[in-house]
Amino acid sequence: KVQDKKNPIIEDIPDVTIECGVNYQDTTKTGGRPTAIDNCGVTITFTDAGSLTCGQGKITRTWRATDPQGNIATSTQVITVQDSDPFGEDDITWPADLEINGCTQNDAKPDLLNSKPTYVNSDCADIAISWEDEFFSVPGACLKIIRTWRVINWCNANTQNPAYIIHKQKITNKNSTSPVFVSGCTNRTINSPEND
Repeated sequence: KVQDKKNPIIEDIPDVTIECGVNYQDTTKTGGRPTAIDNCGVTITFTDAGSLTCGQGKITRTWRATDPQGNIATSTQVITVQDSDPFGEDDITWPADLEINGCTQNDAKPDLLNSKPTYVNSDCADIAISWEDEFFSVPGACLKIIRTWRVINWCNANTQNPAYIIHKQKITNKNSTSPVFVSGCTNRTINSPEND
């Protein structure tokens, strides 16, 4: 009876560092798959351990070469996922100041105006946006609004004392629509008791 008592031989894949947003499960992005040799053939598999926080962290990949007799050889690779270009204020496009036709606060809602901050470079970020309005009466306008936008990346924020990226947007509500009679007027004759 011929028995294979020799373990396979598996090559080591070098540790690798990749950028956040790259799929670490795609072996073509992490140095490829190792080769292994065995006198009876070999199957190569891998398992990953570890997790990412906000898209960053370390994954330990264990490559396993197994032959038909169950002999095993393993090799370990460490995959570091980093963010070398973290999210910042330069990644935000703020809404422009506006002059709108309207007289109420509801006329200036961000969804109605399609006027909100947009951003890029958020693969390793957890972005939240909020806003708050201050209202002022000014000559020549129905209403002036100072809208304070606050953007925060919770991935690197101090939850006890969060630091927001802040921008102020000016919105002027002007009513340029003239009044319109909704019904016609009726002439009336009124008799005065004093005949005057």
